[in-house]
Amino acid sequence: MNADPISLVSTLIEAGNVDTVYRDLYSGRARTLLSPMMSLEDFHRSEQQQAMLAELPLAVARALDKGDGYLIRTVYDLVGVSRDYDSDRLVAR
Repeated sequence: MNADPISLVSTLIEAGNVDTVYRDLYSGRARTLLSPMMSLEDFHRSEQQQAMLAELPLAVARALDKGDGYLIRTVYDLVGVSRDYDSDRLVAR
């Protein structure tokens, strides 16, 4: 089996989600495969960014409910979205 490391890591993570008894073993093997590609610090940073993005819709909804324009602009800046005022729509930067 000559698969690329990313698909192997994905398979190991899925196996760890199913077989929780050996999850640490699967995670360790995945970490070993990924270590030449991504440092542990980069991995943790990526996880934090994903967690922030998952909370983003709720944060925007709360800001809209409160009418907090500053917070909404800050969130847009964080995710790289700007408002196209001419057409009144959001566009990615």
